[in-house]
Amino acid sequence: MGASREPQAEGHESAEPDCTALPPGPEVSGPPRQRGCQEYEALSGVEKLDYCVNVLLPEAVQQILLWRSGDRTSVELLSPEEEQTLHDIGVRKGNETDWVFDVLRMREAQARIIQNKSTSSAVVLPPGTSTPTGGTRSRPRRGTVTSAR
Repeated sequence: MGASREPQAEGHESAEPDCTALPPGPEVSGPPRQRGCQEYEALSGVEKLDYCVNVLLPEAVQQILLWRSGDRTSVELLSPEEEQTLHDIGVRKGNETDWVFDVLRMREAQARIIQNKSTSSAVVLPPGTSTPTGGTRSRPRRGTVTSAR
């Protein structure tokens, strides 16, 4: 039994894509990947990933923050002093936090503290035991303690 398609009204396309028109295989067209310096290319795959995550990603975030704030206005490389100044500004902007999120984090932390206090102060009885009624810990209810005389 094959899949059947419902007839479409004239001039209307089906919402489903025609997968038979896709080229076979994972071929990707486009420019070849950029090559790094010899030291970068000599790194292992894990070392390259580590470099990207720990060096390139934070630098890219700083550059985006500089563009968004208007501190960087040119794609051209500036003098080393100006680039260092922009880098320092980018580090400060990266360390800034939104006060709204700070307040939300503090409220969540307080809620967790309160929840932990309430659960730790509750008396947990082993399964199958009934809850005692009356009396206190220092003075149990009459008749519950048997003395060996």
